[in-house]
Amino acid sequence: MKKVTKIILKKGIRLAAKQAGKSAKEFAVNTAKEAALMYIHAATDQDLAGKPFRKMRRNDRDAVLVMMKSFYSSAAVLSNGSEEIFNNDIDACISENPYLEGFVFIKKVPAEEKVPAEGTETENQENAVNEGTAPETPAVKEMILGYAMIAHSFSTEYGRPCIWIEDLYLLEEARGNGFASQFLEFLTEKYSDHILRLESENENEHAMEVYKRKGFSEMPYVEMYRK
Repeated sequence: MKKVTKIILKKGIRLAAKQAGKSAKEFAVNTAKEAALMYIHAATDQDLAGKPFRKMRRNDRDAVLVMMKSFYSSAAVLSNGSEEIFNNDIDACISENPYLEGFVFIKKVPAEEKVPAEGTETENQENAVNEGTAPETPAVKEMILGYAMIAHSFSTEYGRPCIWIEDLYLLEEARGNGFASQFLEFLTEKYSDHILRLESENENEHAMEVYKRKGFSEMPYVEMYRK
């Protein structure tokens, strides 16, 4: 009986070790794939140098949440979204999710300059001065003027990777300053081998004009979905 028990235990240990090794291998492969996607797809700080937008950060949540509610309650979007959906989207943008990237449009201003009520301000850490290493300079704030989210996928229709411009929203006082155009130009250059796609309402005439000037064409498709 003891001999049989030992044999069963040995077999059980071998099977457990084999399964553990398989699981570890699968985990390593999946992790490597996601890391590769993030390396290939994610915009870097160097890519965004000198541009009026940057990658979304954790402390941008409150500002982006306010703007998402405004955007999704406007005529530009058919669905109203929800607090849960908005937070899920932001979570994906500020995490290491390889499929969604988030950006905020910014304007740097002196700390004493008044920030619009609908916008928010964050400390610009890059301008912090280490005590005793440099003369003091006026603090600089960031005004968050809008946000954008893009999703990565693949278009079998074109046989190429695809960027879906999911959200592109600017506060009213920031519109007409070329921010959207600069963002579209950035995507065109950064993802030059990708198809760029977006959805828009015909009633959003100004946005439609901007998209057409940047080379976008209308597609005669009826979009369908299922939750």
